[in-house]
Amino acid sequence: MDNLVLVTVARALDQGLAGAVLEEFRQDSRDRFRFRWSLADRVLSTAVSMRPEAPWIARPCKRAASGASLPGSFAAVCRRTLLGARLREVRKPTTDRWLEFRFADERRLVIELAVHGANLVLVDRAGCVAESLRNPRSAAVRLAAGSLYAPPTPPASLTDPFACSADEIDAQLTELGSQGESPFEGIRRHLFGVGTPAANLVCEEALRSGESHGRRLTLRLDGLISGELIPVIEAPEDSAIPRAMDVSSSQLWPWQPKRAPREGQAWFSGSDPTETAGWWYESVDAQRDRKARRQTLARIVSREAARTRQAVKRCEADLRGFKDPDRYRRWAEALLAGLSRAVRVGEGVQVPDPENPDGGDLVVPVPPGRALPKAAEILFGRHRRALRGSKRARERLDGLVVRAADLEQFEERLFEPGWDEQRITEQIRRLRLPIALEPDTRSGREASRRAPPRIEGVRVYYASTGEMILAGKGGRENHRLTFKLAAPHDFWLHALGVPGAHVILRNDHRERRPGPALLEAAAVAAYHSEFSKESAADVQWTLRKNVRKPRGAAPGTVTLKRFETLRVKPRLPG
Repeated sequence: MDNLVLVTVARALDQGLAGAVLEEFRQDSRDRFRFRWSLADRVLSTAVSMRPEAPWIARPCKRAASGASLPGSFAAVCRRTLLGARLREVRKPTTDRWLEFRFADERRLVIELAVHGANLVLVDRAGCVAESLRNPRSAAVRLAAGSLYAPPTPPASLTDPFACSADEIDAQLTELGSQGESPFEGIRRHLFGVGTPAANLVCEEALRSGESHGRRLTLRLDGLISGELIPVIEAPEDSAIPRAMDVSSSQLWPWQPKRAPREGQAWFSGSDPTETAGWWYESVDAQRDRKARRQTLARIVSREAARTRQAVKRCEADLRGFKDPDRYRRWAEALLAGLSRAVRVGEGVQVPDPENPDGGDLVVPVPPGRALPKAAEILFGRHRRALRGSKRARERLDGLVVRAADLEQFEERLFEPGWDEQRITEQIRRLRLPIALEPDTRSGREASRRAPPRIEGVRVYYASTGEMILAGKGGRENHRLTFKLAAPHDFWLHALGVPGAHVILRNDHRERRPGPALLEAAAVAAYHSEFSKESAADVQWTLRKNVRKPRGAAPGTVTLKRFETLRVKPRLPG
């Protein structure tokens, strides 16, 4: 989070939340937390994102996810300790990206927002660390439970612009200029807490006004601290803020530039800096989530395309095996027509060729000891099967070729701007992929389009060697996974003798014996069973074609024609 935006956000939080009572502390996701405050007759919310690459704090602009808070240990400790506490003030040092909520009972919640150093720290009445969200090695001593809390220290090589006069800043920039560094780089790289947007604005204003860079910077810092300046978003004028904003063509400025917005763009700001920051950072997170979701989908589609291409090669090999099915018919007819003149020749029988007008002979492969009428019957059967197999293989090959082309085209177009979530969902369903976005129901259509990708009843993992591992989530899902999604040559696994998930290890190369990935798939099967808490468990495995569903049995109930057993430790792939 931009430090100068954080200065104004912290000031607005202090003014708006002082005296409020903390009514709820919930963890919406792995990295996102939400505070709900009660002040007089108003209910106020504050969101904190602990994403390592982009942490922030602001007023949330989207609704909280339905359901209970995630069962995180840090959130549980904070609920037990802080619920009902009255907030006295929000305090932030001007230089570094951290602030703290100080409560009336002398407890503190410190929010550290440095990139790749984001953390939440609960500090007790004595000023000691009671609990922290993360415990990185670099801060193990500083955040040790029971030790006196010390905030992160800024780099000693950087200058604190809030503690310097304009002349001191100008002197430093002049010295850096003598070393070949521009004022922009000098401000951005050597003045702690002043980011790229602020450095751009200071250089623009200094150029227009003729004042020194130090003078313009100190004036702007004073305006941010006093609340005279507030952050503003420069975005396309048709942006539907906060629902839809393209952050790639927008910019969050710590204060409004002294110029008109660029062509086709306009200034946007909320009722206070916390709302403006919420619009921006939630839009940044949403765009990052969409990109990550599409990258995940692209990986899955790419694997499915590779799998389809392998199936095309196998189908082509099958077609080569069905080449010239009429030879079986000719051999059978020759055997029946030449029973009286048949002569054993090695591994075959020599008989006259009825289709040869010159009266030549034909050697028909017939195993020793097999009666010639029986051999002819078998050859007629092979002819019929070859005709059916050739037709089916051709139909399957045509379908696989079209599917491979569709998958490759979908993978290429997945990141095109015109492909919104609805089109992606429709394409996934049309291609019958074993994945989908949330169901597009009438009641939850808008919410479903914003939802992250999920597997429909199937958990997806990848072995260390790259094979896909699929695990069912219930009886019906197990049935669908085993009998709809799995191929006959895939490996099927299940914990021995206890309820659990059906697990499929993809076997695209049709190996007769599995590789090392089987042990990882067996560990997944044990993990998703009643053996999950055990140190070791027995897991049965076989080929999917050996699995049958008894007539009238409940979904998920199966019998095995044959199987083998592995003993593994229950765990998920790394």
